[in-house]
Amino acid sequence: GGLLSSGDRSRRSWISKPVLMELHKYAGTYIHILVSVTIMLGIQEKEGFVGCGYKVESADLMPFLNYGLIPYACKISHSLGLVILAMGLFTSFGLARFPVL
Repeated sequence: GGLLSSGDRSRRSWISKPVLMELHKYAGTYIHILVSVTIMLGIQEKEGFVGCGYKVESADLMPFLNYGLIPYACKISHSLGLVILAMGLFTSFGLARFPVL
């Protein structure tokens, strides 16, 4: 069954199953990465509306020291962004095929 194999079964499909599976793997991986990036960009956009920031009066060489100055909602969204980033990286790593040693 399937979209490309249905219809006239007397002719061979113009695309073989192994080629279709490779396309499926690469397209799925790219879609997964793009969805993760889209989620993080959405979080970043909402942080701009909330006003996630603090006043900088001099060079901010270590911004993590000013973490306590941002609103609580921004701390939650930052944590959510880190969770989404970790999920995207780890699942992409899990999808990767590495050579067997």
